Amino acid sequence: MIVKDLQPFSVVDDEGFRSLLRIPSIIIPSRTTLSRHHLVEAYDDVIIHLKARLADIDALGLTTNSWTSRSTQNW
Repeated sequence: MIVKDLQPFSVVDDEGFRSLLRIPSIIIPSRTTLSRHHLVEAYDDVIIHLKARLADIDALGLTTNSWTSRSTQNW
């Protein structure tokens, strides 16, 4: 939910979120646990998967297109 809905990790500390999930069998992790442990684990899993998929590729090209407006907004 946090990644899919682009929510900050701090949402797990909100009273409304905790009330929503007030089920005895569920332990809600803190934002520190999410950012220091679960995010790191998810990142490591993605890196391993990506390296496996890219193992047989000889070359890779990446491009980017970005500009900044006069009001310093990136688009």
